Amino acid sequence: MSTRNCFIIMPITTPENLLSTYNNNNRHFIHVLEEIFIPALELCGYNPIPPKRDGSENIHAEIVKHLIKSDLVFCDITGLNPNVFFELGCRTALNKPVCYVKDNNTNKIPFDNASINHYEYNSSLLSYDVKKEIPKLSEHIKNCSNQTGNSLWKYFNVNVEAHEYESNNIQNDKTDIMFSMIKEIYGEINLMNSKLHENSNEHLVNDFIDNIQDKFDTKFIDKMEEIYGEKYTTIEIYKRNIGVYDLIVPYELQDNRLKELREFAKNSNMKITVKNYRMK
Repeated sequence: MSTRNCFIIMPITTPENLLSTYNNNNRHFIHVLEEIFIPALELCGYNPIPPKRDGSENIHAEIVKHLIKSDLVFCDITGLNPNVFFELGCRTALNKPVCYVKDNNTNKIPFDNASINHYEYNSSLLSYDVKKEIPKLSEHIKNCSNQTGNSLWKYFNVNVEAHEYESNNIQNDKTDIMFSMIKEIYGEINLMNSKLHENSNEHLVNDFIDNIQDKFDTKFIDKMEEIYGEKYTTIEIYKRNIGVYDLIVPYELQDNRLKELREFAKNSNMKITVKNYRMK
């Protein structure tokens, strides 16, 4: 029987504002991963795929691949980490099963407890607590394995399913896969934002949305500079939304390069509207 893969998304380092909660242990979540999560997943017959530990804030193509291909995603929403929720949004857009957990120190979560089945584990790493947690967590994992889809679909009333992005340009796949999925989950982010009434949580979603906007802007500006060189600075850019831009382009620059820019925007799930003026 082939081994089932389970990709784990969770905090890796302990945030500074939570260090006192976890005995000033910067590696607390590494220990949780190694002592509780991995043994519980292996007990259920899964091959655990741990998260990256390189500290990068970028969502690498390898991470996206695991979010798409894994039989199950194990998601620890402890501390309401923005990167964890970004990866959770990608998985949710695909309508594939997720196993939710949080620790006993995370009191508020941005879901209705009755609607989203999650397991609360004891954050204590004392040996007798760990021994009790592994079999109980394993039962929760087994229940989640029986899901045919993603429980957040019903909660947020989602009805558009994302699909794995296909591209003939291998060099750009690392970014193209991610950007093709962002459009699908943007509506879900807005719905999630409307449900976060606590001020302590609202900044997490705002930071998350700003991060997505920055990624689109950087990709778009880099392409404009590649196409036009220094003359790209003569083009006025007005942002209307994530990936939506109004451009005022000098008449002299409206040639095949503009056609190339339009094609790039289309392939990157962006939208541009072009106006023109004459350079003096």
